[in-house]
Amino acid sequence: MSTERCWRSALAGAMCALLATALPGASGAAAGPPSRHAWAQSQVTTLTMVQWPVQVPGTPYAYAVAVAPVTPTRPGGRLVRIDLVTGQLAKGPQVLSASQLLVAGKSVALLSPARTAANGVPQGPYSLRLASGLNLGPAVRLGWTGQLEDPVSGAGSLESGGIWLPTAEGAQLVSVSSGKVLKNLSFGARVTGVATSPDGTLLYVSLFGPEGYPSSNTVIDEVDAGSGRVVARRGLFTVNGAALTPVPGALWASYRTGMAGGTDLYSSTGLDPVAPPEVKAFSAVPRYGGEQIQGFSMSYLGAVVWMQSASGVSCLSPSTGSFRAGIAFSTTTNGSQAWSPFATWDGLVYAVAGIFTGPSHAVVAVRPPATCGL
Repeated sequence: MSTERCWRSALAGAMCALLATALPGASGAAAGPPSRHAWAQSQVTTLTMVQWPVQVPGTPYAYAVAVAPVTPTRPGGRLVRIDLVTGQLAKGPQVLSASQLLVAGKSVALLSPARTAANGVPQGPYSLRLASGLNLGPAVRLGWTGQLEDPVSGAGSLESGGIWLPTAEGAQLVSVSSGKVLKNLSFGARVTGVATSPDGTLLYVSLFGPEGYPSSNTVIDEVDAGSGRVVARRGLFTVNGAALTPVPGALWASYRTGMAGGTDLYSSTGLDPVAPPEVKAFSAVPRYGGEQIQGFSMSYLGAVVWMQSASGVSCLSPSTGSFRAGIAFSTTTNGSQAWSPFATWDGLVYAVAGIFTGPSHAVVAVRPPATCGL
């Protein structure tokens, strides 16, 4: 994975954090009161994935795109459903490995190109299918004009039967039943990410290189999803845009400023900055208000914000950023024992572990302390 790609999305950020080893501070003592012992964890299953797992909202199941035997027409992918409680893997149909999984309302959808070119670049037209059990619904050909160069997980929110997807310089609300473009918004700058508020009323768009912001090469727009009107705008400096994580009443924006990176928290509506409770620059245990080599990956799971860096993970208050608990990843001669969360269920966090078993990726169940509020 290239360094540039590590800057471009929350998913890539999580993968880069897992692949990082022997970074400064990765094994050092953390500032503040982190857990002294590693959070208890157990291995759930292993599989070789080409796309990060996505949990079906409100269920103990997650879907992933796993590696499958390559054929001339369907190279490299198979839909797999993971039972988080039992660890059982159930194989679904073969799919293109360039397909993306994303949450669509209370379901998980598979966004797929028609083909993959010889150089690995996905090519349209694109189609959308909703996953149900081990099956995929009918393929709906999209009028969407975006590309799958970057992951778009987190971009989806069903509204009037539609799902928001990014375009080169805008966003489109696309019907999941017909593929018709229901709304088409233009922002006049390169879109590096879109995400919707949990209630679906607000659309957040990260723009890179907009005119009129010489000292802030990235702008985050807060948009009324019903009218398409921009209701707030916030500028910041990044290397290549911001990854957006909406939570009830607020928005987290994580970004890279070079080798390091940080995270900002804004209230909604209005995108007013929420001041960090404290500043702990380059702490092994991630804190809101700090910085870290390779930046942070944020996720909102189980009504808790999880802040992950290459050196550790923390649970935070979603709306204030206050620290609840955290650990620094231990290190071995094989590298960092990092893990990146993708689901929660019954008091456990499910994550992809940083140390893989042979050619497979390990999925682990982690029990965080009660102070996380899971």
